[in-house]
Amino acid sequence: MKPVFVAEVKTTSPFGFQSPYTWDALFAIAQKKGAMLSIHTNPHWGGSFEILQTARNQTTKPILAK
Repeated sequence: MKPVFVAEVKTTSPFGFQSPYTWDALFAIAQKKGAMLSIHTNPHWGGSFEILQTARNQTTKPILAK
């Protein structure tokens, strides 16, 4: 059985993490590697509902909204 990989797209966190990559670059990697995508909707994690909609418009893969 092939493992299922959930790829998280996260640009920042309230704990000091800041990705050196843009959301678009991270999404492209997640889209290529993940069976499902995890998209943050909370601004503290670099997310929003607009970003969630952008992700939905760019993939048919299942999305976990966090």
